[in-house]
Amino acid sequence: MATKKRKVPSKKRTPRIASSKERVKTVLARAARRLKRAKSQKEGSILLRLHGSGGGNFCLDCKKGTVQLVNRIPRQTEQPLIELIGSADVITEILDGKTDALSQFLRGRFRVRGDLGYASDLAREFRMVKEPF
Repeated sequence: MATKKRKVPSKKRTPRIASSKERVKTVLARAARRLKRAKSQKEGSILLRLHGSGGGNFCLDCKKGTVQLVNRIPRQTEQPLIELIGSADVITEILDGKTDALSQFLRGRFRVRGDLGYASDLAREFRMVKEPF
């Protein structure tokens, strides 16, 4: 008698799901690359205070055509150009272009401190908003 071969379920590789912290760092690294090419880039730092899953304090340090993502808060003597405060989920959705920055700002989902003109210029250049705020 011939034996039947049993079907063995295929071992398809499931894609690795990145942790929230890894996802936030990936989105911020992409934003740093975009900021490096921005026409309206200024020398200084952009501080992101993100809370919730994947949150933490991050800083985009801009110097003469370079932008570096660091996990620190600038010294007291270094006043950031812009400070974004909000949920890590909301900020990453905005930076990914999945949601409109102005509508989220008006709903109180995040706050902006510092040079609002510069923040508005960057948001328009990155096509996060249609009109300046």
